[in-house]
Amino acid sequence: MEESIGSMKVVSKGQVRWNDFMDKIMIEIILEEYGFGNASGNSWKPEVYTRVCLELLKQLKQQVHPANVKARIKTLKANYFSAREVISQSGFGWDPDTQLVTADVLTWKEYLQKHPEKESYRRKCVPYYDELCVIFGDDQATGGNAITGNEANIELPSLEEMCE
Repeated sequence: MEESIGSMKVVSKGQVRWNDFMDKIMIEIILEEYGFGNASGNSWKPEVYTRVCLELLKQLKQQVHPANVKARIKTLKANYFSAREVISQSGFGWDPDTQLVTADVLTWKEYLQKHPEKESYRRKCVPYYDELCVIFGDDQATGGNAITGNEANIELPSLEEMCE
């Protein structure tokens, strides 16, 4: 199936193997677009995805579809929030030079007993974490302030009050 993006024809939405150069270009563009206010809710305006596609084609001769860009942003967002979850724990920190989550051996040991799925962050580089902080910030619902109907102590107006 063929689609047009600007003057470029895109043949497929197939899988794209992203690399560091592609991520760097995409993140630079998204930071610019963020500054221009081209985010809509918790997603990006369609022209942002198109701009990334055109820039990847121009700089790297790599053809991608806006759906590929959208999927990559979703992946980076999930990775960012996963890393941020670890970094936000007591005893953990972030080293921007090495791009690694930091903590002493005992802190890691105690944390990984409860969260073994986070083991990779002991050695996993988290590229562009600082940039992703700007892009995604606290853009994630945690349910921390949610209340149930039973917990809400709301006094409803009487029928007479509603009709006044």
